[in-house]
Amino acid sequence: MFCELIGRRKYEPQSMLESMSVLEMIVGKLDESKVAELTMFLPANRGLKLSIVFNKDDVAQHIAKFYLVDLKVALMTNLEDENPKSLYKYIFPEDEKQFPNRKLSRVEAYDEASRAFVEKLLLWINQVSPVSAYEDIEKVIAEHEATPFPLI
Repeated sequence: MFCELIGRRKYEPQSMLESMSVLEMIVGKLDESKVAELTMFLPANRGLKLSIVFNKDDVAQHIAKFYLVDLKVALMTNLEDENPKSLYKYIFPEDEKQFPNRKLSRVEAYDEASRAFVEKLLLWINQVSPVSAYEDIEKVIAEHEATPFPLI
């Protein structure tokens, strides 16, 4: 049951919390030793050991793998596609502000800007590494710890 509940890749956070509650009813309180014991039963997923508790090194490895394998392959596949609309999903509204207006300019101009944007994104992805991901994690944690949150 642990592998079924925790080992799913695309589990929603709320469902995960509910599953953790059910799991705790079955196996007892999930303290550090119980989690370590149960984690040993999780299968490997594409060469990475699954876990429900990660240290910063583990997270950095997973982040780098996502960018350097999963997202990079998707970007390269979409860049090879003849249909430029496959590139649109990588463009957020704030990025689109620098593009030619779709309604006022040629469709081809927008499509060329989309392709150039995704090619730049691919260049940026090639600079990702576990070390750079780790440094970003450290930076975010430091910013979080330095930010005072008002008590409600």
